[in-house]
Order: sequence, then C-alpha cells, then structure tokens
Amino acid sequence: MSGAPENALCKAVKTVPAVRENRNTPERPATIRGRATGEQRLLFVQTVWNHITRDGMKHKAAVDLAAVEVADRCPDLIRAGKNGSSALNYTNFRTWTRALGRTAAGEIDFGNGSALIDRRAGTAARPRPGSDDFWWLFDSFYKKQAGLSIPTAYKHAAVALAKLNPADEPPPLRSVRYQVERYGNRAADVYAREGEVPFINKVGSFICRDWSKVKPMDCWFCDCRVADIAYRVPAPERKEGWKKVRPYMCAFSDAASLFFVGIRFGVMEDGQTVADSGHALIIKTFFDAVGRYGVPRKVYSDNGKDFLKAGFTTPVVYEKGGREFSIFNELHIERHIRSTPYNGRAKTIERNFRYFSDDCDRISTVYLGNAPGKRPEISALADNKKYLPYLDKPEETTVRIADFVREFNETPKPGSKITGGLSPAEAFAARSERSPLDPVRLAAAFLLPMPRLYKVGRGFSVAVEGKSYFSETLQPYWDRKVIIKKNIFDPSRVFAFDPAGFFIGECRMKQSVAALAESEEERAVLKSELRRQAEEKKAARAAIDAACGQLAKLQPEVIDRMSPEQLRAARAGKLTIEMIARYQSVKGAQHVNEVYALKPAAPPAVSLPPPDDSPEPGSRAERLRHGLADMLSAEEEENDVPERNLFIDDPIMEKENQNDGNERDYRDF
Repeated sequence: MSGAPENALCKAVKTVPAVRENRNTPERPATIRGRATGEQRLLFVQTVWNHITRDGMKHKAAVDLAAVEVADRCPDLIRAGKNGSSALNYTNFRTWTRALGRTAAGEIDFGNGSALIDRRAGTAARPRPGSDDFWWLFDSFYKKQAGLSIPTAYKHAAVALAKLNPADEPPPLRSVRYQVERYGNRAADVYAREGEVPFINKVGSFICRDWSKVKPMDCWFCDCRVADIAYRVPAPERKEGWKKVRPYMCAFSDAASLFFVGIRFGVMEDGQTVADSGHALIIKTFFDAVGRYGVPRKVYSDNGKDFLKAGFTTPVVYEKGGREFSIFNELHIERHIRSTPYNGRAKTIERNFRYFSDDCDRISTVYLGNAPGKRPEISALADNKKYLPYLDKPEETTVRIADFVREFNETPKPGSKITGGLSPAEAFAARSERSPLDPVRLAAAFLLPMPRLYKVGRGFSVAVEGKSYFSETLQPYWDRKVIIKKNIFDPSRVFAFDPAGFFIGECRMKQSVAALAESEEERAVLKSELRRQAEEKKAARAAIDAACGQLAKLQPEVIDRMSPEQLRAARAGKLTIEMIARYQSVKGAQHVNEVYALKPAAPPAVSLPPPDDSPEPGSRAERLRHGLADMLSAEEEENDVPERNLFIDDPIMEKENQNDGNERDYRDF
C-alpha cells in the first residue's frame, strides 16, 4: 500500500506545468546597497540573455562577454565572489535566472527584478551605534578624497570627539566598520572619496542610446588623446642624437559603424605639440576624411577649445548681423553637436580609443600606463640614453597605428549593438554614396578664417601672426581692412577676401633678408629685394606717365595758365617743356626733385623807328637853347622889340653862323 501514494505523487508532479509561475516577490524594505546590488544582477542577466537570443551565442561565451561589458557598471559584483573574485559568472547567471522566474510565454521575467535584491543586506537599515556627534566627525574625516581608511578616520574622529564632548564615548571600531560596509551610502562614499568621474562611471545612472535609426555618414565622432607610449625622433643638439616624444592622436569615426574615417598624430614634447597645434591637427584629419569619403551631415565632439576654434566650428562674424564665416559653414554641415562637459562616454569613439590602448599602448615596452602617478618613473626609463636607441622611430610607430586601424575596421564586432555583429568596414559600406568634393572647392572650403579683419599696409601687405604677406591684388584695398583666411597646410600663403566674402587674391609670405648679408646666397637675396624695390618705383612712375602724359611734370599753377593750343599740344604729346631747376632733399618726400616749365617761344621781328638827330636831353646845346628861350620871352614882354634885331650885334651868334656856314634862326636850337 505504501507504493500507491508514491505513484500518485509522481503523477501529480508530472502534471505540473514546466513553466515556473511568477512568484511576485513582494517589495520589502531594503538598504540602498541591497537595491543597487539587485539592479546590477538584473543588468548582468539581461546582457547575457541578449547575447544568447539576439546574437546566437552559447551560454558560457555570452556570460564571459557580458562580464567584460558590464564590469564598469557593476562595481558591487566584480569583487563579490569568493575570496574577492568576480560574481559575474555562469553559476550566478543560472541562480539569478531561476530567481527571476519565467512568464507564461516561457521568457525570463525581467519584471521580477525585486527577487534579485541582496537579502543578506537586511530588510532595513539598523540604527547607527554611537552619537550623532561622533558620526558627524567620522564622516568629515572619512568622506574626503584623501582616502583615509576606516581605522584612520575612526582614530581622528575619536580624538576630535574627546575635544568636543569628553563625556561622549565613541562606538567600537568593529561596529563602525560593519555600519559603513553594510549600511553606508555607497554613492556618497564614491563621490566624496574618489571624485565625480568615478561616481559617474561606477554608480551613476547612464543613458541607453538607440543607434538603430542612425545611418553611416549621418554623424561623425571626433576626439583627441595623448598615447601612453613613446618613440624617438632625431635631435642633433643632443649628445645621444635622439629624444623621446609622445604621439598626440586625432581621430574621426563614423557613429553608425565605428569605422575610422580619418586618423593622424603629431608628437608631444613637454606637454606641447611640436608638429602641429591642436586645432591644426584636427582640421588636417577632418580634411583627409572629407576628401576621401565626403561631407557628413553632423559632427559630434566635446567642448575642447581646439574643436571650438573660431573659424573651424565656431563661426566668425566681422560685422554685426553680417555673414558668418567658418569651415563648417563652407561645407554646409547641418550641425555641430557638443557633448555635455566632462561626459566622454557620450562618444562611441572613446571605446575605439580603449581598443587602441589595448592593442597598441599596452604591448609597448615603454607603455607609460594610464595612471599619472606611475608615469614619471617609466618616462625616466625611456629618457635613459642607453635605452633611447631601442625606441621606435616615427615611421615604425606610423606603421603600427596604420595596422591597428586596418585591423580594427576589418574585424567583426560580435554583440555590438551599433554594427550588429558586422565589421566597421562592412557596416560603413552600407552608406549612401556621396560624390566627393572637387579638389579646388575642397581646398577653398578648408581655408581657416582669422578671427578679425586685417588692414592693408605698406607694400600692399598684411601682418598676420607676426608675419607679412603681400600681393599686388591688394593695391585697391590699401589702408582698408580685408578678411584673411589661413592655409593650414602651407603657412607661406594666406588668401584675402573683401568684407563681403568675395575673393581678392593670394598673398605670399615676405622673405626676410639677413641683416649683414655676408654669404653669397644672402647677398643674392638682398640684391633681389633691391631690384624689386627699383622695379616697383619704375612701375609707379610709368603708371603716372601713362595717366598724366606730359602734364605729369608740370605744377597745377602752370597747367592753369596754359592756352587751349598748349593743352591740345600736351594731349598730343607735342608740348615743349624744359627743366628749370633741380635739387636734392634728404628728409623730404622725394630725394631728387626736378622743376619743369613751358619753354618760351622766340619773340617776333619788330621794325625800328628812324634815328632822331635832336640833341640828347641834358646836353650843353639843349641847356643853352632853353636858357635863351626863357630870356627872349622875358625881354619881349618888357620892350616889345622884334626878336630878330636882338641878335644882330651878338658876337656869339655870329660865330655860330660862321661855323655852320649858314644863317640860322635861334629857334633852330
């Protein structure tokens, strides 16, 4: 009879459905740490289950991959295993899956997440041992980035409590340790002891972004980093002939495929870029990517000053309400997206840089490490003169980086939500084809507008960043302001535009001349510049002669007095002018001055009158004549005697008559 109940029990068990009913675990009071642990367990189970159902991975392989992916977001589980090992393993995955149960459809009941709350953490927080004054002092020592241990913070808090209230006894150290580790505010402890970034990366909430609607070429990510490796470059000034530098990398990747569309690197020395400034390296990298694949619709970057360079992504406006000038505007990029400050996780390119660190940085002999505290010692090792010859050369580092980029682009990414398991190259190949820009238009679009207007000065030149650039096309704009755009690839040239944005011409950097010109080459350069000056003066004088003709040498006063016939002769080039004066002036506006005037014509012939035989005025005969005339007039008035009888007996007149041989009247005198 004993077997009958057993058979009935077996039949009853077999009739039970295979699907476990949802236990609907009731919500119980739990500590913050217990709830955080439950959320981390649920995240791990969900990640593993997605790899199994969506990517077709086997259970253990999915567990191993998920353990790596969620390690940063499960800080309470990575050391919760036996002897401090990780709890993100296959055994716990099965245990937590059973705890969640299954729905009627046979799926894991992820809505039953309360079943994963850490029950060992208790149902409610216990009251803290000791007084509030003790815990106020203890937290003031413990919650600091100095990172004091619990015993050290306890010791300092006990001393401060004795000063504050000698009658107050601190609780036992073991009670304090238990309270902190079991019921402490994990989020507040991480923020206070480690800082904002560890808080965000370890316990802070995160945003799940849906990349399914983003297509290749819709958006590019951009970022820069200093590689944690070093290589050598020639240094003739040093005895060993080499010096150590660090690569400064800039990369652009497609947001929808993780494909590296462009990557460049400069070199770092003492924290400064040697080959390129930060913004120049970024612009060159972007130029390479656009020239090869076309223009993206949007670009996503952080808030670094090199990305926000005026004229690159930030428009330059020279007049209020005027046109905006920038490289992004010239390329018609719809939008430049800037991430939240200090939030590098928003850019998927950060993940690409992590892969680069694993594949390139860490395998290097002189890996400097990502911990700043360890870098000085390792960096000193790389500076050792015996070790320098064994560092990679620039071309070797370039080959290594190129190999990494090629391998990364061609390697499938199983489990990736962005690529869907495809390689970045395969995912990027699904982009819509865009015709590449014409090389001339591309080069013109990447001219960097300078942040202000420049005045055209002496020699029809502009002074840009301490260097002079000149062009004959700037003549009409002398003493006026123009827009200058810099050529990132060729610092010896800039391009001038008027304030409305119309192209004026190309300006070349003015060549400097040695002060003493001692060598043959230096003297040749000096002669060339002197010859240029002479040619410029000659060209200016020729332009004046062509504009004014013969009137160029005459002063305005002379031109005003010219007759119509003379003006017509000057217009025909037949006017006769002559130089009437020439002088030199050391400090004058012109050193050699020449004064010209119209050459006078020869005077016309004039007929002369017949000779006059009358005596010259003032002679003796003239004076005698006037004297006698006066006497005669007086006597006639007095005696009324005929004038001829007066001189009959005059011996003088008789003598005059004898000399002339003729009898003359006195009026002939």
